Amino acid sequence: MKAKLAPLRKSFFESLYSKIARNFFLKPALRSGLSPNAITCISGFFGILGCFAVLQGQLIWAIIFINLFSILDLVDGDVAREKKLQTIFGYWLDVFFDKFIDFLLIFSISIMAISGTADLFIISCALLLMGSIFFNQFILLCANTIFAVSTDEISSREGWQLGQKVLSEHWFVKCIRWIKLHLSLNHNAFLCLAPLYCLVFGFRTGLVCLALHSVATTGLGCISLFTKLTGR
Repeated sequence: MKAKLAPLRKSFFESLYSKIARNFFLKPALRSGLSPNAITCISGFFGILGCFAVLQGQLIWAIIFINLFSILDLVDGDVAREKKLQTIFGYWLDVFFDKFIDFLLIFSISIMAISGTADLFIISCALLLMGSIFFNQFILLCANTIFAVSTDEISSREGWQLGQKVLSEHWFVKCIRWIKLHLSLNHNAFLCLAPLYCLVFGFRTGLVCLALHSVATTGLGCISLFTKLTGR
């Protein structure tokens, strides 16, 4: 049984990691003879190391390890497609490590931010970040599965009308769509920005920034899904 192909890398962060993965890591990975699942496990190991580095306050190492996780997380899929080794188990393993590292990174940053303080606001931000990140991923899952429309189901006339609608959208709507696509705190953006926020602003302010960014992302996701369902 074959797994679905990976989605197109449209957002800035996904596209950046994908280009690095294919230009610098794909050929060595293919020559190494490692299976896609082995690469997934190696990438997960780097992600865990990155979260451990956060707990140690070593944010430079955290950024290095977490970015390696993000890159190798795309390499495993490319290797699977090149070797025609896509499986449901491999797809599950990839998703498992994605969500596990997301959780572990939020947990690590929250522990460092909350450590030594009983500030209810900081604790609330930690809980808000955890909830909003996973709620946003639930929205994306719904948009891509339950409420997804296959291109095979769209007639040429409907496709033309959809294209005309997009072209005629107000510049403000186009701006919102661009922000949602490229600046939303989705998986790759979160992995890139989370340790960076903490490095630049410190753990507590970084956590607050992440929580606000995540809530804004969730709001945009809800609006986007609502407009998709209502046809507005």
